[in-house]
Amino acid sequence: MWRFLETVDRRWVFLLVAAAVIVPTLLPFSVPMPISNSTQSAYDAVEALGEGEFVILSLGYGPSSLAELQPQAQAVLRHCFRRGLRVFMMSLWPDAQPLGTGALLEVVESDEFLDPATGRSRLQDGVDFVDVGYRVSPNTVILRMATDIAGFFETDVRGEPLAPLAVMQGIRGFDQVGLVIDLAAGDSVDWWILYGNGRFGVDVAAGVTGVIVSQLFPYLNSGQLRGVIGGGVGAAEYEALVGAPGDGMKRVSTLSVVHGLVILLVVLGNVIFVRQRRSRGEAS
Repeated sequence: MWRFLETVDRRWVFLLVAAAVIVPTLLPFSVPMPISNSTQSAYDAVEALGEGEFVILSLGYGPSSLAELQPQAQAVLRHCFRRGLRVFMMSLWPDAQPLGTGALLEVVESDEFLDPATGRSRLQDGVDFVDVGYRVSPNTVILRMATDIAGFFETDVRGEPLAPLAVMQGIRGFDQVGLVIDLAAGDSVDWWILYGNGRFGVDVAAGVTGVIVSQLFPYLNSGQLRGVIGGGVGAAEYEALVGAPGDGMKRVSTLSVVHGLVILLVVLGNVIFVRQRRSRGEAS
């Protein structure tokens, strides 16, 4: 066996890695999902809100970070709607709007929220949620909307006046907002911490890509952030908490298989190397 392993064509290794990626993707399975404290805190922040409270979902990401943040958006939206919260979705990146709209429609039109009597979703645009689209300059947007949200945005993405919508009733500024959740691949979280929380006192939670998450722990520890969902693993953790496995858990399952295979190959490679070195030593 060792002789075979020492002489095996490296292309078999490439095929094994390809199979480790393809098979779990086509035949997904669940893996044990320990929940990090930061993701649990974000979940608890939503869970603590009462029915009918107002949540701002701010999107600051694009296609390059879709794999990490789109599952977060879907899981957070599902959680909010289950809790009976009103969701105000806005975009701080120009290419975030279509991604957010896609995540919103996928959740709203899912079987969970389907009304059997009508065959349509129980969630209504303008009543349970509203999407106001993209606005330029995050710091300006946050400052302008702080005291008059409807007055700043004026209309939603459909062109409907914002103020008369049922979802906006009783909402003027940040004083009436239960929680802001910013899903970001850039610096929009910093603006929400600086102005949203620091200046106006609104509670803020964040979902970010894996490369950003470590930068936010000081804000989490200081209480300036209510929770942090970190990257694809954080998305999978939130899906596990919500009880709705999705793309996040599917990707974690695939990564688990691939990482296990890589570890096995590294161990085998080192064992083979040691055996070969001993053989050369004995031969000399």
